[in-house]
Amino acid sequence: MVTFLNNEKRVPVFEYYHLLLFFHPDDFRPMSIYGAFGDKLLRAEVEFSQGVFSKVETSTVPGYDALDEEDAQRFVRIIDLYLSDIVRAWTDYYVYRREISNEVILRRIN
Repeated sequence: MVTFLNNEKRVPVFEYYHLLLFFHPDDFRPMSIYGAFGDKLLRAEVEFSQGVFSKVETSTVPGYDALDEEDAQRFVRIIDLYLSDIVRAWTDYYVYRREISNEVILRRIN
């Protein structure tokens, strides 16, 4: 079983009040980002149609409890607000093999 919450396997992208958004090195197609709060986890698949963003589909990760409803909504909201940054980070990490830095979001998201 892949350990998604293991610090060595996480590629952090954003942190929002202890809600962590990260990539997993072994899960890059389709574009996926994970949201974790404590030991709860949710996977989001970012979908594009003809090069244009179309939707975000969330799913649970086997072996982990899902984020609670409030954290799941925040997770999707952060993806919506920071999609261009997430796509850039994904491209830097998976295509160009560059290191990416974790950004801490300090402003409140409704």
